[in-house]
Amino acid sequence: MDKKNHRAVATAALVLTAVIWGSGFMANQMAIDAGFSPGLILLLRFFIATAALLLIFRKKLFPMTKKELLYGFVAGIFMFGAFYAQTLGLTLTSPSNNGFYTALNVLMVPFIAWGFWKRKPPLKVFLSCAMCLAGMFVLSYSGGSFSFNLGDLLTVLCAFLFACHIAYLGVCASRMEASKLTFLQ
Repeated sequence: MDKKNHRAVATAALVLTAVIWGSGFMANQMAIDAGFSPGLILLLRFFIATAALLLIFRKKLFPMTKKELLYGFVAGIFMFGAFYAQTLGLTLTSPSNNGFYTALNVLMVPFIAWGFWKRKPPLKVFLSCAMCLAGMFVLSYSGGSFSFNLGDLLTVLCAFLFACHIAYLGVCASRMEASKLTFLQ
């Protein structure tokens, strides 16, 4: 594939990823509006994902070591906490705020990873964080007052937990097969 086609495919893949990611917030909001609790939404979501992974990777998943179970358990705790905070936050804020504040995890990952690997992020990461914080203010500022509710706070907690999850995956992903880690968490 030539460079031009490669870029077109990569761009299409990124757009598709953004559409899928963004539609997840709307689907969660629809489930909440239909009366589903955050716990039930997560139970259904993770049950379906677990069953699918078990069907697809059943031959690769077993046997599992105690260390693999521990890695998966810790990763799962971070991921569950993040999704629960996000879904609970969505009951108290708008889908757009929920999506925006969730995306803050991208800015937190380098700093949390800094704690794991002791490598200071480059200057552009600090500048990007400053720009994003300015964007948070613009999103949260309405009609002469700053509006930041409990749902927004829960969603920022969700972003922090997602960032911890991503940084933790960087630590344990090289120590076990990805299909096992994905299934266990």
